[in-house]
Amino acid sequence: MSELRQEKSIGATPSVKRGGLSSRKTKTRVFIILMLAWPIAHFLVFWLYINGRTLLLMFQQFDRYGNVTGTPMSYYFVGLKNFIETFKDFFFSAENGGDIVLANAFKNSLTAFPLNIIVLLPMAYISAFVFFKKVRFSNVFRVLFYLPSIVSIVILTMLYKYMFDSKFGPVYQMFSWVGYTPNWFDLTTKSSTIWPLIYVYCIWAGLGMNVILISGAMSRIPAEVLESGKLDGVGFWRECVQIVLPLIWPTISTLIVMGTMSVFGFMIQPYLLAGEGGGYEGQTMTISLYIFSIVRLNSSKAAAVSAATTGMMFCILLTPFVFVIKWLTEKFGRDVEF
Repeated sequence: MSELRQEKSIGATPSVKRGGLSSRKTKTRVFIILMLAWPIAHFLVFWLYINGRTLLLMFQQFDRYGNVTGTPMSYYFVGLKNFIETFKDFFFSAENGGDIVLANAFKNSLTAFPLNIIVLLPMAYISAFVFFKKVRFSNVFRVLFYLPSIVSIVILTMLYKYMFDSKFGPVYQMFSWVGYTPNWFDLTTKSSTIWPLIYVYCIWAGLGMNVILISGAMSRIPAEVLESGKLDGVGFWRECVQIVLPLIWPTISTLIVMGTMSVFGFMIQPYLLAGEGGGYEGQTMTISLYIFSIVRLNSSKAAAVSAATTGMMFCILLTPFVFVIKWLTEKFGRDVEF
């Protein structure tokens, strides 16, 4: 009899466990669903819907008074008309119906590529390598390089502009001693100083972050590799170019691609230093700033159509260029594991 009771009790145990496991699985599923609900909703609304709506706007025109559709405040299909007009604005002269402001915006945006790849990235790599070798006063220079990345960009911009102020700016005073007193940020006429100032600001503000990323990659290089190079008599520059650079190439290639993609978002620096108007003939305008200005200064639905077409036209022209740069970085470099 006791053996029969033991068998019954043993047989009842799995059902209790199965119920507990089922309850635990249900709670786990509910937890996973709740955790995924927000990112999925964010993707559906802010990526899928926004981008889908933008694609649709490129082929439409806004009919405010219903002259075309018969329904006020509605849209109607125009095919490739918006693309054709935007293409003319980009590449045609003002005499042939082009928009000089948009043409300057396109040209100014493209300058972000050589600024990041040819100027900023090599400077960041050399600086990081010097810090990596722990030369004299490297810690002092490390703090000076990192400081712009720590300080708020608004404060950094105010500090930079005050340096060139005609009343108390130290840089302005230094140039005034030799008789050179330009209006550095004059936007009423074609300026020869505004873009050099923007470029210097971009280098000054962006150098620290690149140095941090490259320094992190260098710190992971095995000490045995560097010691082997020393035993073979490898010098400073040979180690810099032939040993360290190939070993951290994945990080460098990522920064190259990111620097290329910055063409799409080159906005905050000219906006903070020269405002959103773009100055004389849009001399400080970029594509991102142009789209921002359209939507901000003219919040109508017709402006949204223009902004969507301009942005997509810009993406169509430059996205293949980004993929080519990515392919080249993978072609001339290898992933290194250590």
